[in-house]
Amino acid sequence: MSEGKANAYSHYGMLHLNEGATAAAVDIITSACGAGDDTHKAGILAWAIEEDNLKKLRDKIKESASGD
Repeated sequence: MSEGKANAYSHYGMLHLNEGATAAAVDIITSACGAGDDTHKAGILAWAIEEDNLKKLRDKIKESASGD
């Protein structure tokens, strides 16, 4: 039997805060980087820093978590 891995979603009540939403966004980026080769990792990281995409992702997570 596998054990559940703690991640940013383990404490979903925090997703409406900057800290929780940022942790979730970083977890998403980390998972995406782990799914590809070095070229894909570089592309994902470049996307994250372009035009504040990481912040935009964080804000979308916060928005979704707040139920608005």
